[in-house]
Amino acid sequence: MNSRKLLVYLLFIAFLIHVRVCCDKGATVLGEDLMSLPREVASVLNANSDTIRDVSLVLRRTRSTTLSLETLLKSIDCQYEYGFLEQSDHVYMWHAPCFYYSCSGSFAVVPNDMNKLPFAYDKNLEYSTTISEFSFDEKEFMYGGGHEWTEHVSPALSIDPKDQAIRDIGNGILFDFGYLLAAGYRFPVIGKDIGTSQESYVMYLLQNGQIDGIERILSNGDEYFIVSIIARDTHVDDDRLYTFWLMPKYQYASEKMMARTKDGRIIYEIENSNFTKIGKGNVYFPRISKITYYSWHTKPDFISDSALFAEEYTLVDVSVARIARNQFDLRKKYSGTGTTIADRTLRDTPSGLQYIVPANPADLDRVIEAALTGKDFVPTPIRPSLVALLFRWSLAIVGLCMIFYALFRMFTRST
Repeated sequence: MNSRKLLVYLLFIAFLIHVRVCCDKGATVLGEDLMSLPREVASVLNANSDTIRDVSLVLRRTRSTTLSLETLLKSIDCQYEYGFLEQSDHVYMWHAPCFYYSCSGSFAVVPNDMNKLPFAYDKNLEYSTTISEFSFDEKEFMYGGGHEWTEHVSPALSIDPKDQAIRDIGNGILFDFGYLLAAGYRFPVIGKDIGTSQESYVMYLLQNGQIDGIERILSNGDEYFIVSIIARDTHVDDDRLYTFWLMPKYQYASEKMMARTKDGRIIYEIENSNFTKIGKGNVYFPRISKITYYSWHTKPDFISDSALFAEEYTLVDVSVARIARNQFDLRKKYSGTGTTIADRTLRDTPSGLQYIVPANPADLDRVIEAALTGKDFVPTPIRPSLVALLFRWSLAIVGLCMIFYALFRMFTRST
């Protein structure tokens, strides 16, 4: 065998070894690294976010940890345990720019002695079922808690004009958005986002960052675009490295995602599975999303070397039917007697104009007027309606007739 043939043979053997190694790892590189996101991928991602103009999601969340709860809560700078590991139900409704979110479940009742940390390892800890709700109806941002009376929670609602809510909340988190990012979309997640539309999370990061690398691979028979993006973190003034495993067969939905620091420490990682097609379009949402956290938003500078906890979301129901704007207004839900209202559309103070919904709906305007002027409110005696009066008179007449009849029978018997 001459030297040229020998060289060709050795190169061929080296190629086979390379392919075998890649296959052993479950991934085969299909092409060279790309320098930018392919136009086709960007087009599909943008089309997906435009498609979900109306979406309703019902989710169930469970959390787990290998740490003691006391260690976990101290690690994430959480003083009180409000049912952190309890199962909870979550509802999202979206019709840009309106949104609604609720979280319901069992939460620990904070004892009167605030010096006692109510960690879940306390056997005497008492739990109560309650609900927290947030909404934006294009004009006002509303927050409600416990829209029905319970032993430990009375219903309350705060109403803020859009501009005031944006000003006050700023970079603060509006609500739990883990599943939404896992599904690949950035809905409003912080105060400054109120009034904005939905968008692809990949495209959002690209608008505010840059490509670090793209690979096109084949793994276990599935094709992936592995996209890495360097972008600024929302909560920390520092760059993060975000990596997505996009799947062409699911319209580039992400099977995996990871956020890391510049030196490679994991902040959180996401695994999605059991994708389902929603509506008549080509949008896919995961039925199961597992997010493993190495940090937490209340203490973003702390990153653990090992996982702190994991939360798993199960998609219970999804709909893309059109949602009417009045479904984003919480005021009707919190119109019951005894509900505390803090309305900053009527008074621009930190607590707004506070009043309690009266028993007689006709007194509501007078209650608000009294709160505005600082006067005491005297409720109007509730007068029975005409129907109620007629009913009462009918009962009285029937009663009198029965008495007269009884007297008549007694009289006739005696004679």
